[in-house]
Amino acid sequence: MFMKSTAILALRLSRSHLTSYTKAVVIGACFAQTLSSTTLENSTLLLALLQRQGFYMNNRSHAYQTIQRSGIQLNCSRVDNFSPCPRFFSVHRVDRFNVGDLISAPYLYFPELSAVTEGRILDIETSRFDHDFFDSDVVVIGGGGLVRDREHPWSKKIVKICLKARCVGWGLGLNFHKDSLLNYPGYARTESHGGVFKSLGIRDRFDSKFSLDQNVPSNFPDVTCLHPKLSMLDGKCKHGHKRKIGYFLHYRCGWNATESRRGTCRKYPKLNSSPIKVLLGGDTPSSDKYLQIKRSDVLFNNVNNFSKIVDFLCSSEYVLTSSYHGTLWATYLGKKVIIANKFSSKFDTLAVPVHGLKPRETLHKQFGEIPHPHGERQECARKSQVFFRQNVRPLMKNS
Repeated sequence: MFMKSTAILALRLSRSHLTSYTKAVVIGACFAQTLSSTTLENSTLLLALLQRQGFYMNNRSHAYQTIQRSGIQLNCSRVDNFSPCPRFFSVHRVDRFNVGDLISAPYLYFPELSAVTEGRILDIETSRFDHDFFDSDVVVIGGGGLVRDREHPWSKKIVKICLKARCVGWGLGLNFHKDSLLNYPGYARTESHGGVFKSLGIRDRFDSKFSLDQNVPSNFPDVTCLHPKLSMLDGKCKHGHKRKIGYFLHYRCGWNATESRRGTCRKYPKLNSSPIKVLLGGDTPSSDKYLQIKRSDVLFNNVNNFSKIVDFLCSSEYVLTSSYHGTLWATYLGKKVIIANKFSSKFDTLAVPVHGLKPRETLHKQFGEIPHPHGERQECARKSQVFFRQNVRPLMKNS
């Protein structure tokens, strides 16, 4: 009976308008079903053989859907390059010298997503992106300041991927080092509004100073707020401080205020002496400050130990930083934060309250005027869970 129904299905397919690849996969699946039980394992050999016979893999998702409609159960627990099953990829900045970028990928915080991604992690900077992406693939891009102008190499990679695969932008943000470039480029939109993303959540917060298509959802959180270390320290950083002000500084950008305002990034000079002379730049030259700081009061963001960074921020009564993620993490820990040496547009669009250096005012006075943050991490965690449920989990139902 099954052989008869299989033959009928194969005959109908041969007369249909489906692509050759779709026909081949479905017919191959049907006949493979007669040799197995109720589950069709992904057969690399079968599909490779079909491909060598001229069946080009140009519509994987259609093939998958057709197999499902035929009543055959396709096991997608093991996905290979020849399988019509959906594959999941993660694209972000994999920078071992910047722990904020390193741990901002959503798959790190959602076991379901991590399980289906299965090590398909691509670095927006160093990966060649010469993979064969298909229309059934799902690529989660983010988090991090990956949104640049259309001609930037990162932007070209994003567009290249998303024209082939289904892309979800999660926690993406502007990262322009020039004041003249504060608008979102056209590709950073959902498909329904002329962009390349199936769904999109922007980490930036916008006001009248910036231009943004109203259809782009903004103020979506960076998922590092879900890190268990931050959750464990909720409400526990109010006492036992080791220093009045902790200086958490970007190791490449922001140590020279004049160059920061020009968008130039160089590494800090070697800092072996104590105290350290640090130039803290405000928004204008008149707000620049030179300070002598004890070495124990300074930590740079190229420390690839998240616990060490969080412990440093937790043990500081106040935090002065030139790091984007340093601002977020200190805020999540309930710290009053001042940003110095803003070298990128990302500081102007932070989704948490922003306080920059003020000219001719002492740091003590400035910190005294800032209210203590409250509830930012919990709200970020809530939004992250909602974004996953609404925009990512539905794409996993066939994986």
